[in-house]
Amino acid sequence: MLAASDRVESTAAKRPWYLDVGSGLAVATVSVPAAIAAGVLCFSAVGPGYWLAGAVFGLMSAAISALLSSFAFRSSTVVGPVSTVCVTQAILIASLASHPLLEGDPGRVVALMTASVLLTGLVQLALAALKVGSIIEFTPYPVVAGFLNGVAFLTIGSQVLFVLHRTSWAELVSHPPAGPGEWAPLAFLAVFTLLGLTVPRRLPGLPAPAVNFAIGLALYYAALAVVPETWLGPRLTVARGTLDAALTTPSEVLAAVSGLPSLLLWQVALAALTVAAIGIVEMSMTARMVENASQQRLDKHRQLTWLGLTNLLSAPMGVPSSGSVSQTAARWHSGGVGPLGDLVRGAVLVLIATIGIRLLDYVPVIVVCGQLVLVGIGIFDAWSARQVLRMTRASNRASRHVGRRSLAVIAIVMVATASGHIVLGAALGIAAACWIFIADTVSPLIRARLTGDAARSRKARPLDDLAVLRAHPRETVVLVLQGPVFFGNAVELTREVARLDAATRIVMLDLRRVTSIDVSAIATIGALARQARRAARLVAICGVPSSLAFMVDELRNTDTAHQILVFADREAGLEWAEDLVLARSAGLVKADLPRPLGEADVTRGFAPDQLERFRQRLTPLDLARGAFLCREGDEGDTIWILVQGSVSIRVTAGEARDAIRVGSFAAGTTVGEIAFLQGSRRTASIVADEPLACFSLSRAAFERMSQEDPLIAALFYRNVAGVLAERLAVTTDQVRANESA
Repeated sequence: MLAASDRVESTAAKRPWYLDVGSGLAVATVSVPAAIAAGVLCFSAVGPGYWLAGAVFGLMSAAISALLSSFAFRSSTVVGPVSTVCVTQAILIASLASHPLLEGDPGRVVALMTASVLLTGLVQLALAALKVGSIIEFTPYPVVAGFLNGVAFLTIGSQVLFVLHRTSWAELVSHPPAGPGEWAPLAFLAVFTLLGLTVPRRLPGLPAPAVNFAIGLALYYAALAVVPETWLGPRLTVARGTLDAALTTPSEVLAAVSGLPSLLLWQVALAALTVAAIGIVEMSMTARMVENASQQRLDKHRQLTWLGLTNLLSAPMGVPSSGSVSQTAARWHSGGVGPLGDLVRGAVLVLIATIGIRLLDYVPVIVVCGQLVLVGIGIFDAWSARQVLRMTRASNRASRHVGRRSLAVIAIVMVATASGHIVLGAALGIAAACWIFIADTVSPLIRARLTGDAARSRKARPLDDLAVLRAHPRETVVLVLQGPVFFGNAVELTREVARLDAATRIVMLDLRRVTSIDVSAIATIGALARQARRAARLVAICGVPSSLAFMVDELRNTDTAHQILVFADREAGLEWAEDLVLARSAGLVKADLPRPLGEADVTRGFAPDQLERFRQRLTPLDLARGAFLCREGDEGDTIWILVQGSVSIRVTAGEARDAIRVGSFAAGTTVGEIAFLQGSRRTASIVADEPLACFSLSRAAFERMSQEDPLIAALFYRNVAGVLAERLAVTTDQVRANESA
């Protein structure tokens, strides 16, 4: 595990330089269409004369981020203009441009865009300096899902209205498209979207944004052979000559802000705060993806500082940035981890935005709109919606309650955001987050940390096995969780596992006290299991409440190649963990192997002749799986010495039909000694867990041995007393563990 840094210097040092160059070019193929689309989206409301400015400034903003990473931050993530933050900026611009005070003054509107991005960067830098930016990670996932779904609908809907030259859905309903010329852009978007959703799946080795951009261009120029160019709209060439007017200076920003009504100032400030928050969430998701891929912990405050500086430096261009999951994925798939790749990517972006600006003459605006529609579809969080709907239909009342509450939060935030009131959606999201936290009475996620010397199963084992388990107390750690589990504290759980002792090989997550879990936490636990597996650790879960049974299916769906380890309760999990520790210690595959009579606990210290005389007084017995050694209420006139297989102890409690399993005994132990020594009836049934081989000693045979061979009887008594004392010590450990957990 590398130190808490986002550098991957050890990997980069081993790579030839030309591989990083290739990686930079590969990521640039994703960054270019993403930056153009995000920039055009930001400037779309100002007017067609600013579309080219948006494309160029989107490229330059992405270049600033890449060059900052190369020279200063050397980050393994990618930051740049993405639609989730740019759609918020676009809504701000649209509302400002329609205000009577700013109508007909696009220069002042653009200056206010710069002010918004500048404030976004300052807020992010302040949060990074105060080291409180990670608090946004604790936003409940229904709030995030509702906001993302609202942004998705808003992004898709805005592009549909844009290509149809309508300002609202009401106008579209009252004045639907008439004639093939007005329907052509919508048909183009539909075909482009269909191809964009299917073709990249057949070309998994290529970056989807670049493939879709190429598909859009090919489809556009193929369509021109059939329809007039005027049907599909203009290219970015119509905006040539507006770059100087769009690039604002500090004096222009001050002039734009001065004299502005307080209501509009608050609107700009709230939009900037919303963009800052979305950027932090996107950055956290991007960083989490890198942590899973690289098995290193990133410095989130350093990442946030980088994001804030990027927005600060790109403020004159009016295009905000955030973490980019798609571009970061492209970087990791291409193997790029060094600063050279960022330098190449930044150089490509600068070259296209300057020397290669004429290439934008061939980029149709409708292709950019199609890219944004595909981005909107990608933003939509369908998984959370399916999961919540499943919970609302669950038979368990608690699960239905959590599902309906989550669905209500998603719907409220989504409707407010999709209606165009992103600031209102963010405010409702904050209120919903507070409500969820208060409702769940948030407490620390990890209630107790139990090591193998405290968390012991109720399986009675031979004394030499118990000695081995005592010698490896930290190979198994049980983390007892409580309360709601969501993205923020699930990330902290991952960090807690990473901080465990290097000797820990088995991590058991006890979910018996967990009240709710969201989809992001399930995904995080799945990633934790995969990450631990790469570090030669095993993560298992146990005690999943019936109301959260769906999480087991979701975990198995996230990693079909490896079966997730799930146990009904902590007892079953601890038995498995102890068996695994014993097997590893002995270099075996299975711990429960046959044990000769001479290795049983009750024959310790027996000389060979004494062992043979003792054997003559025993009766060998073989039982099939499920057979009863005795039943509850039987006479306790026999003790059994197990030499192969194991048995379960089952008792009836109250009005329960089925007996409850309260413990088990392994080969090498004795069972039934309490009733045998007391001369009382059996208080539990003893059932063979598997084909069983044992020896039985009746009370009559023991009494004869006491008279005829008192030394063997005394050794037997001493060993039984030692076994009972050891079991009492184990029981004491179990009581302590249960009290603390």
